[in-house]
Amino acid sequence: MKNVRNRLFSIGIILLMFIFAACGGETEKQEAPSLAEPVGVNLDTAKVVRGDLSSMQTYLGVMKASLTELYFDADGTVDEIYVAQGQYVEEGDLLIGLDQTGNLARIEQLEKSVQEKTQNGVYEDQIADLNMQILQLDLQGILEREGSGSQAYKMKSLEIEAAALEKSQKTELRDQEIAELNSQIEALRKKTEAQTLTAPHAGQVYYDDSIKNGAFVRALKTVMTIADPEELKFMVSEAVDNRIMENGSARAWILGKEWELEYVPLTGDERLSYIKRNQIPPTFFNVKTPDKDHELYAGLSGALLGETWKLEDVLYVPVNALLKDGGQNYVYVIRDGTRTRKDVKTGYTNGVNTIITEGLEEGEIIYVKE
Repeated sequence: MKNVRNRLFSIGIILLMFIFAACGGETEKQEAPSLAEPVGVNLDTAKVVRGDLSSMQTYLGVMKASLTELYFDADGTVDEIYVAQGQYVEEGDLLIGLDQTGNLARIEQLEKSVQEKTQNGVYEDQIADLNMQILQLDLQGILEREGSGSQAYKMKSLEIEAAALEKSQKTELRDQEIAELNSQIEALRKKTEAQTLTAPHAGQVYYDDSIKNGAFVRALKTVMTIADPEELKFMVSEAVDNRIMENGSARAWILGKEWELEYVPLTGDERLSYIKRNQIPPTFFNVKTPDKDHELYAGLSGALLGETWKLEDVLYVPVNALLKDGGQNYVYVIRDGTRTRKDVKTGYTNGVNTIITEGLEEGEIIYVKE
């Protein structure tokens, strides 16, 4: 047992000597070795490039005929359809109307009330004027008999003033009542007009088979559409980054070709109509490129392409060349066949390349993970 302990002690001494020789035998500081490449990851190289860099966004879209959806602001029952399916109409043509029986009856009733109040007012004013004349005659008689300083004269004067004030108040109240009735009539007439749809522009009319006389329709639900096949727009059924419209970079890729686009903003009423129906307002573009051969037609699918930003004369590297150590970005630069870590500062990235603002020079060779 003693011999075993002696052998173990001798082995320990020998190991300590080796460690001392390895650590203390060199007096100069050693550079940290290059990190080994991760197992299973192939590395390639790329150059640091100087040039223009931009970020491109893409959206799916479709060519649409100029299409207007028509709907009523209130529930109702279809009373009459003035057009046939697919019929071509001109702007202002009657399309469809809801049952107006209740509204028309109410308008007639209110108009009769206005007429009665007006006629009664004329009669009441005549009676009031006649009474005023009688009071004036009475006052003149008192003046001749007792003079203007008499108590009777003063009382009669006050009676005339009270009669004049009463007539004025009645006239004002009557005018207010008539104005209120006319306001109700005007509101009902507007409601009646709103329950009759007319064509906002020329085109072909389309509607569902469920739209027929006697059918009940819900407020804000599309009952008809008007399509103008000669006026095409490229539609993206979602909100598009505003920067694309601001810099005018929108393009469409359709039928293997690139088409220049022009943004067509929605009007306030159009945007509000989508919001009322809890729909995201789509984004529309006109095709600026002349289509002399009529290649484009409604229903064609395509992709919207547009730049959200573009920077000129910048250094950039592939995104997969960048590594991170804590909060510090760095790359591996190849110099004289060796790989050296170099810390860098970065700017914008488009998901493929990243701008380098500090730490690299144009033309340097760097490692890039495949």
